[in-house]
Amino acid sequence: MKDPDIKSRQDKVLEHIVNAYIELGVPIGSLTICNRANLNLSPATIRNIMGELEDLGLITQPHTSAGRVPTDLGYRYYLDKIMRPEVMVDDEKEKICSVCDSNRDEPDFLLEEMSRLLSDISNEASMAVLPKSKRNMPKDMKLVSFGWHHLFGQPEFKDALAPSRVLRVFEEKTELLDFVEENVGSQGVKIFVGKEHACSDISDCSVVISSYGFDNDVTGAIGVIGPKRMPYKRVVPVVDYIVGRINAVLKNAD
Repeated sequence: MKDPDIKSRQDKVLEHIVNAYIELGVPIGSLTICNRANLNLSPATIRNIMGELEDLGLITQPHTSAGRVPTDLGYRYYLDKIMRPEVMVDDEKEKICSVCDSNRDEPDFLLEEMSRLLSDISNEASMAVLPKSKRNMPKDMKLVSFGWHHLFGQPEFKDALAPSRVLRVFEEKTELLDFVEENVGSQGVKIFVGKEHACSDISDCSVVISSYGFDNDVTGAIGVIGPKRMPYKRVVPVVDYIVGRINAVLKNAD
């Protein structure tokens, strides 16, 4: 059994690598961690721990850089074992509630406005799957999205072909709607990192999404798409709060 102290140090170093990479967008070295984090560990010790994390497949060294970046497995471990979601500020909650209050009698328009607001608050591209009829089957739904400038402004998308691949997924829709049908059928925010969502053209992206509805009746889904280094601890509570407000409106409108 692994020494709890060793595991704790590994978790702390991984947490700081993920947070620093999300913020800076460049491979993270031991000196960066030493300067940013109050871990009471020397750069040499941090380098040793980073070597352990690399052996575990949680971080990797891109090209010839001295720094490391999280792998998909590293992000998954961070999300499942380490991340603590941030508390939303009151101003953001008030904006969401205001949109709900203004559109209680127009559910379709409410969902589009909520998707737009989700993009503005999260600084990521948003998407929403809206029902076209009361049958609520995925093939009978429409897909709306907002905020592509947030996504395509990220350094991960400086390749001229990357934006076209992402847009093709949303234009063709079938693959994405199949993914929603298969994976977002229950309540709660779900996070799919890289290839976890099986949409090959957006394998460099993560999807944070939640279904909405009430009385165990899934009506649709809303969430964001962004680079794998998106600020999950900020995005997750925003998606969760918005879905809660949508559910409350739909319940009262029934």
